[in-house]
Amino acid sequence: MIIKQISMKNFQCYVGEHDVNCLKFSEGLNLIIGNNGGGKSKLFDAFYWVLYDQIFDSSTRRFSSTKLYGEQLISDKTRRSCEIGETATTEVMLTAIGANQKEYRLTRLFHATKLKDDGSEWACESSSLFIEDKKTTRWAPCSESEESVLKRVIPPHLKKYMWFQGEQVDSLMDLTDKSALTHIINVLSDISKYDEIVNLTEKGSTKASTELRKNQNKLSKNVGKSEELTTKYENKLMVIKKTESDISVLDENLEIANIKVDELISQIGDATKKAELKARKKTLEDKCENLETKYTQRYSSLNSKIFTDYWLLKNSRKHISKYAEKYSCYNGKHQALINENAVTTIKLPINVPGPIHINKMLDDCRCHVCDREAPQGSEAWEYIKGLVERNNEPEKKLFKQDFSQYFQRLYESSLRLDIPIKQTKEKIAGEFSKLDYIRNEINESKSEIESITNNFENLMADDHSETIVSEFRQHEKNKGIFTSRLAEANSKLSNLKQDLLSINQELENLVTGEVELAVINADKVFSTLVKVAKSTRQDVYLLLVKDLEKNANSIFKNMASRNNAITGKIQLKMLPNDTCIPEIVDNDGYIMSGNNDGNIILIKLSLIIAILTSKAKWSENFSLISDAPTAKMAKGYSEGFYEALSQNFKQSIVMTYDFIDLNERESFKQNSAFKIGSIHTIKSHFPKGNPEDRSDLQVLIKEVS
Repeated sequence: MIIKQISMKNFQCYVGEHDVNCLKFSEGLNLIIGNNGGGKSKLFDAFYWVLYDQIFDSSTRRFSSTKLYGEQLISDKTRRSCEIGETATTEVMLTAIGANQKEYRLTRLFHATKLKDDGSEWACESSSLFIEDKKTTRWAPCSESEESVLKRVIPPHLKKYMWFQGEQVDSLMDLTDKSALTHIINVLSDISKYDEIVNLTEKGSTKASTELRKNQNKLSKNVGKSEELTTKYENKLMVIKKTESDISVLDENLEIANIKVDELISQIGDATKKAELKARKKTLEDKCENLETKYTQRYSSLNSKIFTDYWLLKNSRKHISKYAEKYSCYNGKHQALINENAVTTIKLPINVPGPIHINKMLDDCRCHVCDREAPQGSEAWEYIKGLVERNNEPEKKLFKQDFSQYFQRLYESSLRLDIPIKQTKEKIAGEFSKLDYIRNEINESKSEIESITNNFENLMADDHSETIVSEFRQHEKNKGIFTSRLAEANSKLSNLKQDLLSINQELENLVTGEVELAVINADKVFSTLVKVAKSTRQDVYLLLVKDLEKNANSIFKNMASRNNAITGKIQLKMLPNDTCIPEIVDNDGYIMSGNNDGNIILIKLSLIIAILTSKAKWSENFSLISDAPTAKMAKGYSEGFYEALSQNFKQSIVMTYDFIDLNERESFKQNSAFKIGSIHTIKSHFPKGNPEDRSDLQVLIKEVS
């Protein structure tokens, strides 16, 4: 909802009825300007109290409930003038407009009865909240639930990021906590919808897979074996999940080690040398990664090459030659028996050449074997024609078992394999030579990387203490450890998945009969849906982070544009487990250290504003309310912050001591970059002229035209 107005009756320093303590707001940036001690924080309390029955206790620096704060909610003047036995009342009334332009009025009341003349004891009641909605021209009790209306004024998950005080800005996001930004993205974006889809498909896949196993076991020719394999399958799945979790942790640890190394490298003073070494190291690391992948793939393919490249037949040529001799002898005798009983005497085996080739030779009047002419009607042409007639002769049962065609196929296959087998020794040697070459390239690259690392150490030793160098060495050592463990874990995972496929094949081989098609398809469909859901979720998340980085930098750049300091830019670094951490880097991508408080606060606010203005459009539907958010900012940063609010939020309400100076305020109002809503000034007033008497304190509110 968008806030229309707020009014107070005897609430803390706001003495008097609602009509004298009323502030009206519109779309755009609404400013309530006042000096320190002028009532800004108490006004923020009024917003917070009417919704949450809490206010910020300045003595304990935390929010306290009405029950704990008690009669102190009521203005000192009202309490002082109250007689023993009389009841003092405070009220706050908030009017808001919903998306459907429906108006709601929320009124919170608190009563306290004075028990002692000195005001040391009061009988306090619990506060009450009344919610009304506007029926044409009158207010009437709202039929909607209290919880529903409060959530629509400001949803609970947005409260921390859209209703905050300057003292809370630092706590909005902890840049040292690698999960902080990820948590905010998950809370403020719609990525959770995709998580729900992933969970739903995974549950469906598990159920479908279990159902398939049950059906397979029912149709198994060996139920005991099937149950044993099913148990084995489920155990493998558990180990796979554990291994995947281990890989995720190792991935994250490796990335953190990389970040720590980069942070230390960024501290080196010699920028030119640092840039050269870092660029070369990055090139070598990428090369190493590609070579390692290539080596692993080649090494893994050795087993398959035993069959696909006929390495298994390496020493079989002598056996093939021996078979060829025996087949020649067999074929001669076999053909002789056929010829003895044939009408046409042909020395070639039946169907050699094939009928299609014989007919082609007859049409061309040429023998395609010896490439000589065979004119139609000639002896040669008649001989070829005899091959066709021989093939058409009725088959005579000459042999009890005739394996000639089988032996012929074996012979023909051996002829095709002769050359590949002849090349096997050379191919095996070549393959291992390539593996050795890749491994040597990897070792050379790693050696150069180590040399660059030593150069970094020397540069650090020149600029920093031995402690920094020692820390650098430790993180480099960690990188090596995690890289090695990661390779082992990935290899283990690959083997486990292969085992899973083998077990599944064994289960399928035990099945007699047919499993219901619907059950088979359900397993296939859900398995595919899980992959699609996870892939879609990952794509959406990466796009979300990319857009967030772009928008945050745009906001950050605009907010910092009035300040001449070197601010750097925001880079969102993706870690495994969808963890996203913000880094402040310079134009060359080096992590910047030693950022001032104002710069860091601006970065936090830029990221939060970017999320709030993302596709969910929280900034369009709800009001941002803040008390003194620029307390730790330089003037240039403050103006940038106000501009960002006015351009990115449909409505923002800010209590501030900025623009107290009239000339400064006029300059601000005339700046076309600011979309101004309303401007109010608040000022402490002591009618009796005694600023030390809190019972004489009241706040004067004035709207600036």
